[in-house]
Amino acid sequence: MFYDALGSLLGQAGDAIERAGERTESDARGQREARQIGLLLRRTYAIWPRLFETLVTETGILVRGLEEVNIELDRRGLETNRVPPESDPLAYYRSIGLALDATIARLGERPAEDWSEAALASLRRSLAESAEVQGRLVDEMLKPTRESTARRAPATSVG
Repeated sequence: MFYDALGSLLGQAGDAIERAGERTESDARGQREARQIGLLLRRTYAIWPRLFETLVTETGILVRGLEEVNIELDRRGLETNRVPPESDPLAYYRSIGLALDATIARLGERPAEDWSEAALASLRRSLAESAEVQGRLVDEMLKPTRESTARRAPATSVG
């Protein structure tokens, strides 16, 4: 959902830029909003080269985890949640997320059996691995940018 949230934030930043003409330079809210937009754009720029690679990596992890469980469900003659690849990587990522949710819910409704508990544990591991990949990208995004660090650095005196 990070990927959708980033798009939403960029859209909100665009809206704020459009509203900027309605404000005066002394408008404290407008100044704060302008600083936030600048920070958002710098942070997005910092991760842009890895953003789509990370989405593909994360999707691959989730697809593999889901397929492992689908194989077990097939073996037992139970309904699976296979998702055909889509040309839009973000739409595919969303579809995989929905399939994972449905599979986890279905497994959670079953009586606890060794195989279903193992399947749930496998899906949890895939989700955790996926979250680590996304977390590294978010950590990179949240690192202070050179400009924001310089602005916050205390003034030093020479002499």
